[in-house]
Amino acid sequence: MKILFIRLDHIGDCFLTLPAIREFKKAYPEFLVDILCKDNTKEIFRLSGLFNKIYTINLPYTCNSYEKKNSIYSLIKKTLKLNSSKFDVIYNFRPNLKDKIFLKLIHGKDITDYKQKLYKDIMHIIDRNLLNLKNQFPKINIDNNYYVKIEISENTNLNQKYNIENSILFHIGGSYMKKFSDEKILELYKLISSDFDNVLIVKSKYDKFKYTEQVRLLEVDNVGEWGSLCENSQTIIGFDTGPMHIAAAHAKNIFSIWGPTSIDYFGLKGKNVINYKISGYKKDFIPGEKFSFEKYDDYLQKVNIEKIYKDFIDLCL
Repeated sequence: MKILFIRLDHIGDCFLTLPAIREFKKAYPEFLVDILCKDNTKEIFRLSGLFNKIYTINLPYTCNSYEKKNSIYSLIKKTLKLNSSKFDVIYNFRPNLKDKIFLKLIHGKDITDYKQKLYKDIMHIIDRNLLNLKNQFPKINIDNNYYVKIEISENTNLNQKYNIENSILFHIGGSYMKKFSDEKILELYKLISSDFDNVLIVKSKYDKFKYTEQVRLLEVDNVGEWGSLCENSQTIIGFDTGPMHIAAAHAKNIFSIWGPTSIDYFGLKGKNVINYKISGYKKDFIPGEKFSFEKYDDYLQKVNIEKIYKDFIDLCL
């Protein structure tokens, strides 16, 4: 049997899908498993080693502003290629009406349950993915084996160039509604640097930061490289982002700062992980519910950075 899994989401959502697919492959080792994702998440699936083939498509409604959307010609070509693969079963981890329309164009039986209420309770997204898949393939196990480590390059030049061993990496990626302003980030960086020698700001090429000349800065744009940096560092600090989940699979110690999004649903897992919640939110955000981030943004941007740093010292080091 040939299975096509679909995850047309961002880095964190894709990475948190891997445990479910790992358990699927354990239960059905005789099946061929392929994945359809976006261009910018292909490396996550490739480095996981779980898939026979990886297909990519950038539909207009799935892309961030910085992602290049496929042209009409390219979309037709990619759809025809998917059709020629002749899948027996198609399963989409993110069911919605637009995806359902698109899947009508692909050969194969779509077994996604579009009527299920995906987000109406606070079950963690990893458990949610496993449970939803179990509803369609009953041999799937549900346990606490969180995360699938991705293949990394142990000898990455960045580890050597920046002397990553025993360093503190401050990952500043994330949308405005999930992280501090540049001024707050700089303030926290300076406090950490006042007590520790090897502190690095880490960003992707898409993350904007206007104080680059005042910090030690490292730019990465490869998830395998990021995993390698995490494994070789001492501690990771960051916000509610996909790369922080990758860090949780690879790093030694993590201090993750959370604003309005739900830790119960999205929070990092692991023995050495601290999910630090900014107080003041009357209601946490989980997907599928109406929520105004702008209304709650002030809580995140008016936090006392010195207090956060004190808590970081007390809890992490």
